[in-house]
Amino acid sequence: MSKIQKVITGFTSFSSKIILFDKNSAPTKEEELREIIEQARLEWKRAEDFFNWVEDPELVDHAVYALEAAEKKYIYLLKKARKRRWEENL
Repeated sequence: MSKIQKVITGFTSFSSKIILFDKNSAPTKEEELREIIEQARLEWKRAEDFFNWVEDPELVDHAVYALEAAEKKYIYLLKKARKRRWEENL
């Protein structure tokens, strides 16, 4: 698979979440949140890779939008996790 195909494949699937876990042991809410945060970080990285790769002026706006959206999602999830951890410590 070429670099272009890898970037495009990663980018097109960046918003899908796949959480694998053992059927006998359901993940805790904290584990689920960690997994979602990790997926968001990877989504941000793929969007950044796509932005750095794209040269076609027609795709630049899309790449910028995707990068900013992925960054905001990641930051939002980190804030949510911090708030949850703070509230648990009260």
